[in-house]
Amino acid sequence: MTYHRYLAVLMALLLCTLAGCVSSRTYEEAQQHAYARHQEDQREILDLSVSNKRLVQRIEELEAALESAREQVARTEKEWKEARDELLKLKTEKEQTPNRRRDRAGQERPLSDDDHLRLRERIDEAKRRVKEALQQLQGMLDQF
Repeated sequence: MTYHRYLAVLMALLLCTLAGCVSSRTYEEAQQHAYARHQEDQREILDLSVSNKRLVQRIEELEAALESAREQVARTEKEWKEARDELLKLKTEKEQTPNRRRDRAGQERPLSDDDHLRLRERIDEAKRRVKEALQQLQGMLDQF
């Protein structure tokens, strides 16, 4: 009886192994599915690569814009300081000689209407430059 049992177990194992094999149809389907998945992965890799290149390009553009803005801020700051210094110089000059001006010989003489007009024009020009510099600075700050 043990012989028959061993033979039965051996036959069962043989049938299980044969039944467990993948049929050729299932193998082809698995192969097609793997190929389709591979194609999807390749498309995704390509899309990500293109997206990455676009992002790198956008980063470079933004870095260039930032550098340009920094240069513009530096120029605006320089112009603002120059205008401020000029205003201070005019203010100091005006306070030191309220209604008098030295001529070439070093003698004081009263300021004429033309002198007042020129002084007023210089002050107005300096104020205008300060306002423009501040507007440019505000415009750059609004961009960011």
